[in-house]
Amino acid sequence: MPRLRMEDVLADADEFGLLAVEARATVTSGGEAGQVLGELERFIAANGRPPSSEAGTPIAERLLATKAKRLSADPAIGALLLPIEPTPPTSVDDILGDDLLDDDPIFNLTHVQPREVQDQPDYIGSRKPCADFERFRPLFEAVATDLGAKRREVRKFAREQEIDAGQFFIQKGMMAYVAEAGEVFQDRLGNRNRRLRVIYDNGTESDPLLRSFASLLYNDENGRRITDPVAGPLFTAEPDDGDVQTGHIYVARTLSKDQHIAQHGRHMVKIGVTGGDVHRRVADAVNDPTFLLAPAAIITSFTLFNVNRSRLEGLLHRFFDPVRADIEITDRFGKAVRPREWFFATPDHITEVVRRIQDGSITRCYFDPKLGIVDTASR
Repeated sequence: MPRLRMEDVLADADEFGLLAVEARATVTSGGEAGQVLGELERFIAANGRPPSSEAGTPIAERLLATKAKRLSADPAIGALLLPIEPTPPTSVDDILGDDLLDDDPIFNLTHVQPREVQDQPDYIGSRKPCADFERFRPLFEAVATDLGAKRREVRKFAREQEIDAGQFFIQKGMMAYVAEAGEVFQDRLGNRNRRLRVIYDNGTESDPLLRSFASLLYNDENGRRITDPVAGPLFTAEPDDGDVQTGHIYVARTLSKDQHIAQHGRHMVKIGVTGGDVHRRVADAVNDPTFLLAPAAIITSFTLFNVNRSRLEGLLHRFFDPVRADIEITDRFGKAVRPREWFFATPDHITEVVRRIQDGSITRCYFDPKLGIVDTASR
């Protein structure tokens, strides 16, 4: 059986003669109308379209379009312009190859973005040098020390809810610190998102969206989350039946840009106790005089069970009183404030004191600014 052509198939199926288009006869008239009709006929035959009056077209074409428009306003002459048409199509290839289809609105998707555009995020976070990296260097050093002392663990990244300000991650072999997390908003797909400021231990920073940063960690086979530090069994182990969690001890470091504070910030920590989440405690640090009206970062914390947190905080402050920082700042209302929770001590010092509170040996210890923690029983 011979192979059928598309025209043969359509000819057999054209029950209603939709493709049987008869060309209309060209009608002309004398005078100006006849001359314009003649010019139009020749122009359409040569170009396959009527003349255009749009800016940028040749002057002669624009003049011809203007004449045709003026004459078409007369009903009698306008009827003469209608029959002028290009040669009707004789096959499917002629129909599909018609240049006029290029301007057909059904092919112009003005409200639909191409897939390659839809797949692009609204904004791609860029990596750049971190101008104030010296503010963050002590945090990376403290985390590295905690990892070496097994106070922190490295775990495989599991879910984007783990990403928040104050958290540490490992991405592409670099330690990454989420220094800031902006307001939550809904993206164009209806997902909750927020802008981050991520500092890397190689001295660079980026500002990705939370979901984009999560994707980087998901797609990195070595993507990891660094846990919060742990202290001793009475503070962080699973509680016994009947135990009540009463809060957290936290140790924070300031990220203040004030030159007088920044020069000591690396050696100065805030010792506090809170009944809530430690990272939420520092979320509004820029508006809190006790945090020196500046961003702060949690560098270690201890969970408390069955402990009066206010009394414990007082005990810690009294123990480190010899190295209490004497700071005075001006709050938003112009009032002088002297925060009393900042000390020239290290996270290791505080961890040691917490351990001694646990085992009861704190009663025979004191803190010497030059010697550190002194146990009188060992002297």
